[in-house]
Amino acid sequence: MTQQNYDRPEAEFILEVEKAGWGSPETPLEFKRLVDTQRKAMGEEVEEIPEEVIDAERAFLSVDRRLKEAYGRKAPQSEIDLLEVEKAEAAAKYRELLLLHGL
Repeated sequence: MTQQNYDRPEAEFILEVEKAGWGSPETPLEFKRLVDTQRKAMGEEVEEIPEEVIDAERAFLSVDRRLKEAYGRKAPQSEIDLLEVEKAEAAAKYRELLLLHGL
């Protein structure tokens, strides 16, 4: 893309938009990352979102979704309890990473 007169940040933004076109960003931080690539292409400074934070957010949202499904289908209390614990652990890890990276 540099041969087409795009500088690196512009090229990265175009590629990110192209990747997102295959499927919308799944999480709020993935959307923020996409918006930040545009800001970077426009010359603004942005703080990179580490992949481990995105992964932690995905894990939290996944267990939250499974917990809601379990409640919806009236799953046994033992299953719900396990999911509640998993959700609390995922939330704690996600919050810890957000704080660690100043997000």
